[in-house]
Amino acid sequence: KSGHGRDVVLDFETGFTGPGGDKIDLRGTGIDSYAELIENTHQIGANTVITLSQDSNITLKNTVPWHLSSDNFLL
Repeated sequence: KSGHGRDVVLDFETGFTGPGGDKIDLRGTGIDSYAELIENTHQIGANTVITLSQDSNITLKNTVPWHLSSDNFLL
């Protein structure tokens, strides 16, 4: 949830290269659509960073944004 700091996920599975994939629950964070999520998602090095607020983000280690899909998120 927004306001809960900086979280790091070391082993996020996008499902890009096969079936399945992990999901991140963003309900209640203020991000209400996949388009809004993408606007707040950036690649930094080999990682994807999702900014939820000035004080809160989620870093997906060794994951690139273009491997993510709306199936990876609960909004």
